[in-house]
Amino acid sequence: MVSTWEQELEQMRNARRKQILDVALELALEKGLMDITIVDIVNKAKISRVTLYKYYKSIHEILFNVQIRILTDLLEAEKEEVQNGNTAFEKMESMFKFISHQYKTNPSQFRFIGLFDQLYSTSYPTQELEEKYTSITGQALFSLQELIEEEIQDCSFRKDIDSRLLALTITHILLGTLYRMATRSNVYEKESIDCSDELLQTLISFLITSVSHR
Repeated sequence: MVSTWEQELEQMRNARRKQILDVALELALEKGLMDITIVDIVNKAKISRVTLYKYYKSIHEILFNVQIRILTDLLEAEKEEVQNGNTAFEKMESMFKFISHQYKTNPSQFRFIGLFDQLYSTSYPTQELEEKYTSITGQALFSLQELIEEEIQDCSFRKDIDSRLLALTITHILLGTLYRMATRSNVYEKESIDCSDELLQTLISFLITSVSHR
């Protein structure tokens, strides 16, 4: 049986981990992922390097954990939202509405996802981090693929569709669009061409109708 002291100690450790990741996310959005350093993080978090290294071994591990936390939170919330649909088609619509809502309420998370993909576009720093990260992205892709296969079975989508390829295509299109919108939102506002709501709705409608029997 875990003692109260051990529980409190673990809560303190989790709080410290969260603090480090929160600070890293904030700094990454301010400076970019390539320019953020361990020194930046410990200074802003007001902790020592010794304390930081008790929880994370490198800047790469910190950034990977930020990315994994964002994706995990999105995936878990998305799974709950999808259950609001009765049919596979309605579940897909619920998923797109959820993503659209997430962008409107917290666009910075999609900006970080894009910055992360750019930084690690050619390789990962360690096999351990790669396996940990691809485990999460694999779950997200599989969930979408399952939903597409369900729609093919109930004839909402065409039967000639490759479910895995379509899942990959939708993921790339959505994340690419959301990253660009999140990154250039200030420019769009200055140029008076901010139409993020309309753009997202048009994209979602296009994705659904292009593969649907409806």
